[in-house]
Amino acid sequence: MEEGRVCLDILALSYEDLPRHLKCCFLYFSSLPEDLEIEVDKLIRLWIAEGFVEQREGETLEETAGDYLEKLVQRSMVIPVRDVDEWGLREVKERCRIHDVLHDFTITKAKEVGFLVCHRIRDDGGASPLDSSVRRLSLQGNKASYWDSKSTPRLRTLLSFGFDAESDIKRTFPPFPDLKLLRVVDLERAPIFELPEQVGDLIHLRYLGLKDTDIESLPSSVGKLRHLQCLDVEGTRIRTMPRGFWKIEALRQVIVPEKVEPEMLVAGLSNLQVLKKVRAGRWIDSCLGSLTSLRKLEIRGIKDCHHPALSSWLPELRHLKKLCLLGESVPEFLWTTSSSFSSLQVLSLLGRVRRPPQQSSSGGDQWPPNLTKVTLRGTSLGQDSIAALEKLPELTYLCLRWSYEGNEMICSPGGFPKLESLVLNSLKKLERWVIEAGAMPRLRSLEIYGCTKLAMLPEGLQQMAALKELVLWNTSPEIRSRGEKEGEDWPKIQHIPSVNIIPK
Repeated sequence: MEEGRVCLDILALSYEDLPRHLKCCFLYFSSLPEDLEIEVDKLIRLWIAEGFVEQREGETLEETAGDYLEKLVQRSMVIPVRDVDEWGLREVKERCRIHDVLHDFTITKAKEVGFLVCHRIRDDGGASPLDSSVRRLSLQGNKASYWDSKSTPRLRTLLSFGFDAESDIKRTFPPFPDLKLLRVVDLERAPIFELPEQVGDLIHLRYLGLKDTDIESLPSSVGKLRHLQCLDVEGTRIRTMPRGFWKIEALRQVIVPEKVEPEMLVAGLSNLQVLKKVRAGRWIDSCLGSLTSLRKLEIRGIKDCHHPALSSWLPELRHLKKLCLLGESVPEFLWTTSSSFSSLQVLSLLGRVRRPPQQSSSGGDQWPPNLTKVTLRGTSLGQDSIAALEKLPELTYLCLRWSYEGNEMICSPGGFPKLESLVLNSLKKLERWVIEAGAMPRLRSLEIYGCTKLAMLPEGLQQMAALKELVLWNTSPEIRSRGEKEGEDWPKIQHIPSVNIIPK
């Protein structure tokens, strides 16, 4: 009992030592159920919508919020988590959580200072009463949705967790007519089929999260939400957006299902930072070049006919940091005009490259020079591409999936100087891989999936002192047997702490 008291005292001191804005950011974790991880990007969007993030000169709000989170991580108050991305690979999707003891502390402190209330239904059917002073409410579990919304007229934030497919919440939720002051609404995974037209009356709304709900369309009144900063309808059945939506100048982040093609009728989205999952279409010609504040862009369904517009407008997006292009083919201008993409750090491509990138006549690198993460799928590149990629000075992550046409791959001395994680997936023609001395000196994780013609592991693995993890899955019987203890390749990999060969 005494140890528990001491622990709580230490937590209280750590909390009191935080500046006010970090206290708010930390207490926001009280809204989450215990052990739940939250995507970093989503958490940052919520913090911004709540008004916790101060504008700093030379930084976007998203960059400042990322710095806030890093400070909490450095103080060991938040735990970063690595996760698998949507491509089913080992590329990281950033998530975070807090320790159970800290979670209990945040719930108690948040209620004590009037920051947020968690509403749960107990096993006996009872629940803590809610009063009119509640400003932020976290609903946890199906039955928790049955609260008297008229008792919380000052509610600014409504978050929901724990709904399942059996819930009948769709008959009673959300009660927007009673909650005129809402600024943040997140109903991710709630089994709701439609929003009431009254959503347009929420004139203060900044954040609307409907990810993975059963909603098929948004009411036209959404266009009245002039202060809306973020809309997340990923994973819904929505196919088109109300035309008025694309006129909301306050928009900062828009995440839609992959069938949605924007109808940007005016060039007024100067604040837009994130545009994800959108379908390629005529909007690329007319509006892409005006989205000059974009930091993250993901376009799907790209065809050859879209290449001219993409090559004209993408180089104009001088602040772009993350770019994902998926379709039948991807344009080669990303390399021929690579100097225009000096801000680009993360690049994901799905589709055949019509003309593989080559080194320039001056011997320089044609890939965007500051890339840190590259994921290529179905790009059908050759050894020249590897020679260009390995010269990228900041590259830490590389995934090649169905993306290499050569039967031999060579990694040169000094190549991939900062690469930490390499994934080779379904390189069906690859028979021989050479890692020359001094290549990939910082490699920590190597994963080889479905490279069924690769006959043996490269000799260079034996010299990689930093390598901590090796995964072989669905490879040739020869390479599996050679990688087992007493196998011919075992001396090359016996220094690696974690070797996982599947199936054995």
